[in-house]
Amino acid sequence: MPAVRRLPWPVAAYGVGIVALTVGSSGLPFINPRVLLMAAPALLLPVALDLADRHPGTRVTVVAAWVALGSWLSAYALTVWPHAL
Repeated sequence: MPAVRRLPWPVAAYGVGIVALTVGSSGLPFINPRVLLMAAPALLLPVALDLADRHPGTRVTVVAAWVALGSWLSAYALTVWPHAL
């Protein structure tokens, strides 16, 4: 069982603040992913820290699945959404 690591409070506060701004905003819905993109390092840091303690095979599998999902979503956006470029 990997050891539990806590994030520094400024990083956690930044991540919670960005998510609160995104959920609480009443703006255009397609802007929300752009706002969350700024907080992606802070939001994915706990996942990365946990993944660093895992077996190398697990790390390769998770990263390969992440790359495959990202590639599929990018290809889907380019082929289906008319304003992708």
